[in-house]
Amino acid sequence: MRPVLLIAVSVLALTACGTTKTTTAVKRPTKAQYIAESDAICRAGRLERKPLLSEARANVLAARRGALSGSAQAAEKEAASLLLRNTALIRAEDARLRKLPEPPGEGRTIEQLRKNASEGLANGDKVANALAKDELTAAGADVAAGRTAAASGERLARQYGFKVCDTPG
Repeated sequence: MRPVLLIAVSVLALTACGTTKTTTAVKRPTKAQYIAESDAICRAGRLERKPLLSEARANVLAARRGALSGSAQAAEKEAASLLLRNTALIRAEDARLRKLPEPPGEGRTIEQLRKNASEGLANGDKVANALAKDELTAAGADVAAGRTAAASGERLARQYGFKVCDTPG
């Protein structure tokens, strides 16, 4: 069938954790405090998205089975809709992360993490929209771009010290 859908679900899971930025004068946390608060937000976000991702994966499998019977397109469109909803939840999680004050001296790393998260979210939208329109070539290209951004972000997050925000889910 179309492995693009399953890959798309995985890529969106990888882009789940963004970064933070503060614009108000508040007490800044230590790096350890920042990581702990961010990981707590990511953990809560994963729990919120878990049923949606399970449903999207079920739709991917249904689309694969439907390819044999000709009913794959409806399952693909439903999977695309679920991926868009997943991206919306990730955006809300990212907004919560961005409200956290960042530790002093960590702006450059935080900005790079933020950039990777934004790229991943944009690619997630592109993948879901392309799938909804049955544009599989475009979806495949967007999945590849999303994988690159996600892998870079995951690596950087792990190096920074995240325990939850550094892994897919």
